[in-house]
Amino acid sequence: MTTERWTDETLDRFASTITMAIAANNEAIAASNDRLTRIEQLQESAARSIQALGDDIAELRLTVREGFEQSSEERAQLRQATLGIANLLSSLDEDRPTIFVEAECDREQS
Repeated sequence: MTTERWTDETLDRFASTITMAIAANNEAIAASNDRLTRIEQLQESAARSIQALGDDIAELRLTVREGFEQSSEERAQLRQATLGIANLLSSLDEDRPTIFVEAECDREQS
């Protein structure tokens, strides 16, 4: 087995190659760090958007629930008014049927 002796020129080329490899590696690391930073920013933005959507959905659910409760109350009020009108009409029919007949008779006699 023979041992090769490195010359100054060989050592300089080797050092130059190592320096270029380290510089290229540093550039790749910097580019990776930039991509990682962009990914983290996108992730934070997505998290904020998701939180905002969740808040909007919660507010919408509350609004829908309030609207449903209000419409239920309004339907109950309408139902009561309708029953009141029906009771009024039925009492008119029961209490005063002759008023209409008499009024018609009075008109016919005139």
